[in-house]
Amino acid sequence: MNGKAFDTQEAAYEFYNQYALLNGFGTRKHNAHKIMATGAIFRRQFVCNKQGFKKLDDKRLNGNEKRRRDLRTGCEAMMQVTLSKKLGVWVVDKFQDVHNHPLTTTPSKVVKHRSHSKYHRTNVCKSLVSDLNNEGLRPSQITRVVNVMKASEEADVTPRQSVYSRRYDEEDEDFKTMNSKAILSSDHPIEAKAGEWYTRSMFEIFKKEWNASVGCSHITLSKEPNFTKYKVGLITVDKGKWRTVYYDSSKDVKVSCACAKFETAGTLCKHILYVLKKKKMTNLPEYYILPRCTNHARYKVGAVCNRMDVTLCSC
Repeated sequence: MNGKAFDTQEAAYEFYNQYALLNGFGTRKHNAHKIMATGAIFRRQFVCNKQGFKKLDDKRLNGNEKRRRDLRTGCEAMMQVTLSKKLGVWVVDKFQDVHNHPLTTTPSKVVKHRSHSKYHRTNVCKSLVSDLNNEGLRPSQITRVVNVMKASEEADVTPRQSVYSRRYDEEDEDFKTMNSKAILSSDHPIEAKAGEWYTRSMFEIFKKEWNASVGCSHITLSKEPNFTKYKVGLITVDKGKWRTVYYDSSKDVKVSCACAKFETAGTLCKHILYVLKKKKMTNLPEYYILPRCTNHARYKVGAVCNRMDVTLCSC
């Protein structure tokens, strides 16, 4: 790859992006080195879209903003081109092709990387984004406008197209879940375990309960060698509305709550999470991670799910 020449830096990026499409990863433009006197770019880097790590400013750390899942893994794959003064072309002088993350092998999922999105590469979309930017709209506002216009083009659909769209959306959600990391609100290993296993939507539900558990307190109703009964609830709520929580460590640790959130919704409530933290547990028991709520859930004909293990029927 080193020594390959291009007429323009845009041609170099198109080549690298096409290379990424064929090899299962997304790209983005990175550093641009300029001549101090003229401001002209003489060197450009194109990187894997998982390069580096997300920087969180104070606004994102104060807890009032919902943060998107982190896509980046610190991947160092990249291609650098430098303008040759002698030849007048852009030459590849640095190429790194080792990734620190799995590559996307399914063609239908590779194109979901933003750099491979056909709609965002069209001249119509590029022109629209440029016009909206000139009008002073923020990137988040531009994204909403583009998505609305794209949706309006697909408004008149047949039932077959509707089913296809539903499946596409599900596949898109699966892709986003598998290619991003959950943003944690603490360093606790229980939250880290949930972020690793749960889907994006389920983790958001879990995190709401996890954050609420910080404001809980308890009353011990009874205590035996392997069994404890608590009343748990938010400090700001009348104790008469607190929930009864049963902690049983006779065999495997099991905690149940009278609110029955786990039994009905499949995710742990703030009352149980509070007790798990109080007992200084550092891992979330797999008993409480239902297969249907995880990143690794798959639907197979003839498959029988038993907690975290899947076996195929031979019938």
